[in-house]
Amino acid sequence: MGRHLSELGIPASLKAATAISRRDDATFSVTLDPAFSIGAVPNGGYIASIFLAVAEAYLGPRGHPDTIAAHWQFLSRARNGSAVLKVSEAKMGRAMSVLHVTLHQPDEASKSSPTLKASDGDGDGDGVIVVAAYLTNRSMADDVAASSISISLPTGWVEPHRPPPVMDYDVLRRQQRDADWERMYVWLMGRLPSLHNVEFYRRRVRHDQSGMLDLWIRLAVGEAFTAISLGYVADIAVALLPETYRQPMSTRPVPNGMLECNKAFWYPTITMNLDVKRKLPTKGVEWLRLRITSKTIQNGRFDAEVLIFDGDDRLVATSYHVAMIVGAERNYAGRRSAPGLKPKV
Repeated sequence: MGRHLSELGIPASLKAATAISRRDDATFSVTLDPAFSIGAVPNGGYIASIFLAVAEAYLGPRGHPDTIAAHWQFLSRARNGSAVLKVSEAKMGRAMSVLHVTLHQPDEASKSSPTLKASDGDGDGDGVIVVAAYLTNRSMADDVAASSISISLPTGWVEPHRPPPVMDYDVLRRQQRDADWERMYVWLMGRLPSLHNVEFYRRRVRHDQSGMLDLWIRLAVGEAFTAISLGYVADIAVALLPETYRQPMSTRPVPNGMLECNKAFWYPTITMNLDVKRKLPTKGVEWLRLRITSKTIQNGRFDAEVLIFDGDDRLVATSYHVAMIVGAERNYAGRRSAPGLKPKV
């Protein structure tokens, strides 16, 4: 395991990579950091966190800093470098507000420059819409203040499978494993920059249900997960679920129900939802637990449910994805090739 982990690159700061600048009241600029890319394409969850930062910046001064629900539609491949985000007010209410936010980059099929200039206007200079989202914000502090009059009812909900064993944070930091958990490595992690930024720990005893993955995660640079991080957290490990089906060695024929050992795949997100149940502390948290499940992986398309828990086993957020499984060549078609995307045999 150590030899594989040594292939990981230097981790980057999520906080720095999601930093936005304001061009005017409803327009923001950002530079999409290659350190958070999957092949030649920025990670969708990383982009989602940038949207969360925009919503916080826009609605925070209006008293609605916290995103409680969001839906992203990934319309085209984004690319590293400059991008512009535009905000439209879908609904501005007393209790909550809804924004329509779009991320723009020059059309790859056009002759537009791949670098956006701060002087570009609201016209074609900002390019086409690559990602669109609706975000619903309110003040989650108001939820607590109004708890005496708002309605909370017991549902009896429990995880469909019992919670995994507890983990020893101190031991994992020092030794990368404890009695029940170990640092996870799959070939994707050594070749995709976005996966260098998170430490993944999986159960040493695997599930008897193949379409389920339990993980503990922490940011490799030592930063805390904050509310803005939840977009990245919701998406960062989804591709690891189909990767658990990869055959362990190059043999022929490929066993039924497994991915070919030496064929590289890309798992682009089509749609992604986020429902935030609990506000993270302002200073953030070091560790989060994920439970990822898929009901159907069929004909190159799969669903994923991501449950996000804090260290006290409280549900923080849920996320639902529709994603595809395509050949890795689709990721960098028309762009500089990514030779490191092919698995080693």
